Amino acid sequence: METRATDGQPGQRYTHVGLTPTFRYAFGAERSIFVELGVGFNTITPRYHIKNKQFSTIFNFGDHVAIGKRFGGNLENEVSLRIEHFSNAGLGQPNPGQNFGQLRYARHF
Repeated sequence: METRATDGQPGQRYTHVGLTPTFRYAFGAERSIFVELGVGFNTITPRYHIKNKQFSTIFNFGDHVAIGKRFGGNLENEVSLRIEHFSNAGLGQPNPGQNFGQLRYARHF
């Protein structure tokens, strides 16, 4: 995933690569509603730095929690609300962490 910072250096791009094992529990009619939890390892390069916040390492931990719903004839579509947090878990200072809120759509093929 590549991201562009909006309040850091003009035009700065960050490359984010991560591996996050995820647990999903489905329930409700047709098991179409789900909650999801994940914790994993991430690198963000160059080292994340925006106007009022900078990470001390390119290696970070990431965790997320989400709630969503699958829909469609074969439940091939899903929409979810997700909150993600990235930080280095105190391996270096500063360690301000960064939170992201997401509205996600996915289609299963």
